[in-house]
Amino acid sequence: MLDVASFYSQQAAEKGLKALHISTFGALWRVHDLVELARKLSAPPEVLELCAQINPAYTATRYPDVGDIYQREEVEAILDASKKVVKWIEGELSS
Repeated sequence: MLDVASFYSQQAAEKGLKALHISTFGALWRVHDLVELARKLSAPPEVLELCAQINPAYTATRYPDVGDIYQREEVEAILDASKKVVKWIEGELSS
């Protein structure tokens, strides 16, 4: 179940960033790299750091032979980081 929580945390951040990208630029950018998405959206350094923390969950959960197996503490950190990114996105979308 930890891998599922990691994956959905990454997906929440990715889909939120893509929604903000569509809102900002009027087009979908087909990329899974959260840091690149956040950079293009001129996200603050704190958000870029959170995205960098979440990013590995995409590969590790979809391709188990490539990534590490997450421990509970790591998954909780990814979940927390994703919540913070989504909160930033919500603020940007409402302004």
